[in-house]
Amino acid sequence: MIKVEKHLPPKIIQKLQDQQKKSGSRQFRVVSEIFEALKNEFHNKCAYCETKFKNNSFGEIEHFKPKTVYSDSIYDWNNLLLVCSACNMRKSKRFPINNNKMPLLVNPVIDNPEELFTYNTKGYMLPKPDLSNNEKRKAEITIHLIGLNRKELVGRRKLILTNLINIQRTEQDPKKTGKKIREQLNELTDDGEYLAYLRYIKTLLRR
Repeated sequence: MIKVEKHLPPKIIQKLQDQQKKSGSRQFRVVSEIFEALKNEFHNKCAYCETKFKNNSFGEIEHFKPKTVYSDSIYDWNNLLLVCSACNMRKSKRFPINNNKMPLLVNPVIDNPEELFTYNTKGYMLPKPDLSNNEKRKAEITIHLIGLNRKELVGRRKLILTNLINIQRTEQDPKKTGKKIREQLNELTDDGEYLAYLRYIKTLLRR
C-alpha cells in the first residue's frame, strides 16, 4: 500500500453532492467521470493491495467510510477509493473506530501507509516495529480485516524477490548482475504493481 496524493475531484462530484444534500438519498451514482478519475488517481491498481487491474477486471469504487452510515461522505473525494473485488469483499461495510471515533483502518489518501507498514523477505506485510500502540493496532487491523496477507498476495510479492535472486544466480558477471538489478529497481513508478514491496527490497539492497 502506498500513499496516494489526490488531485481536484471531477466537476460532476460537486453537482452530485448538491443533489444528494437536497434529496437526502444514500444512493451513490457511478458515473464514468468519477470512475475514470479514480482509475487515474490510483494508477489503475487497488488502493489497498496494489494489484493491477487487468483483462476484465476494472476495479470497484469503495467508500472508505460506509455510505450507509456516513451519508455526508458519499461523494467526499477523499472517501472514494478504487479497489479490487477481493479487498472490497473483505472490507465490505466494516469500519472499526476507536473510543475517539477515529478510524482503525488505514486510508491511503489520508494516511501514509509506508510510515505504518513494512514487509519481510517472505512477502508478508507487517506493522513497522517502532509504532505507537495505537498505530500498531491500526496497522494490524487493516492487514487482518482487508486480508493483505492472503496467500496470493504473499506469493506475488515473494516472486518479485525470487526473480531478482534468479538474476543474481544466472548472471556470471557481478557487474552485469548489479546493473540488471539496479535497472529493475530504478524504474519504480507509482503505477507499478506492489510498489511498496519493491521499495522495501530496494532498501534491503542498500544495507
